[in-house]
Amino acid sequence: MKKYIKYISLVLSVVLLLLCGMPYVSAEEETENIDAGFVLVTDYGADGMDSLDDSAAFEAALATGKNIYVPRGSYRVSKTIEISDRIIRGAGVNVTEIRGTMTDITQPIISVDGISSVYDMTIGYSSVEEVQNTNQGEKVGIQLGTAEKPLMPGSVVRNVYFHRVGTGLYNPANAGCSGTIMENLFIYPYYCGVNMQGENRIANSYSNIYINAHVSKKATIMDSGITLAGSSYGETLHQINVEHCTYETASMALKNAHNINIAVMHFEGVNLASDNLGWIFAENTTGYLGAFTNYFTYIDTYKNSMIRFGDSEGTSKFYIGILHNRGLNAPDNSSHLDWIEEIEKRGVQKGMVVGGDTAADFRLFRRAKGAKGDYQVTLDYYTYYAYVKGDTPYYLNYMNKNEDLTLILKHKAKEAMR
Repeated sequence: MKKYIKYISLVLSVVLLLLCGMPYVSAEEETENIDAGFVLVTDYGADGMDSLDDSAAFEAALATGKNIYVPRGSYRVSKTIEISDRIIRGAGVNVTEIRGTMTDITQPIISVDGISSVYDMTIGYSSVEEVQNTNQGEKVGIQLGTAEKPLMPGSVVRNVYFHRVGTGLYNPANAGCSGTIMENLFIYPYYCGVNMQGENRIANSYSNIYINAHVSKKATIMDSGITLAGSSYGETLHQINVEHCTYETASMALKNAHNINIAVMHFEGVNLASDNLGWIFAENTTGYLGAFTNYFTYIDTYKNSMIRFGDSEGTSKFYIGILHNRGLNAPDNSSHLDWIEEIEKRGVQKGMVVGGDTAADFRLFRRAKGAKGDYQVTLDYYTYYAYVKGDTPYYLNYMNKNEDLTLILKHKAKEAMR
């Protein structure tokens, strides 16, 4: 512990030195180099002091037909900021904040369509209580596309912190969204991080997305970290982190995702709320998962699996390059220990204990009950770091040998270096 305290102290000291060396930037200096294609929302009555409803100021700025710049400060809005074929940009994450005060929970804070972009800001609500008990499409941070107009190629959502939202990014079923870049996003959601429901999405890119609900000692139960549903073709994901939460659907749900390409993905401290679930759920999905790691997971449910496969149209093929499991049901990292009391409280109802042998019921892959069609899974390398006793290396077999699931293991599974 002393080693970690010393390390943390060193990091904080470096950060403090960097902050002390940063020059003070006045409001005038911040905005003097803003491109002529932008207008400042503060020039139209927004105060940025978190004291007034700034909706009218945003509407007036949008009425100019120009892009919108939102200087440092905190802005309240009671109406959706509708961005169509333009850009809204803040002064930086945790520097510019837009907070929703909508009474209609179906109104997103920001809606974008056409060729539009959102950069450099924090978006959310004032408290966790405001976004509790939400459902799909409620208390949304940014809605991508509308029924009247899709979000088109060339659009970007970049450097955005979603703080206390029902859903961070939401694409409704009746709204198009293709060729959009979504990157450098930190989502502290309550219900769902990214939820894409639109049909015929093509070539969207998701990169460097961090989803975390570790807000208390309670195991926060959410729907999913990322859901790609509707229907999509050739979407790519790179460096996706989902950490510290309990999901009632899956950490990632993929439905009708054709030729999906997932480069790097990491789950940590993620639990499943019910029996017969998977950290990833894939249905009618084909594609490639390059490197996938799953660390320090408390198992208090039965018959769970790394990937649970649902229906398939014919034979669906899914290829995995590297899969690594570490610390199933027996974490050794102190940053995860504050959930043990909550997990033990839930698990003891089923006779489970943290660090016990419940991981023996874990399987890498399973088919959902009654699933139709065939799945072929090719796994190149599988490594594990076990903390519990078991008869196989973190259970390469799946529950029912008669399931329509073919596993091709190209290299022998091995225990990782300790």
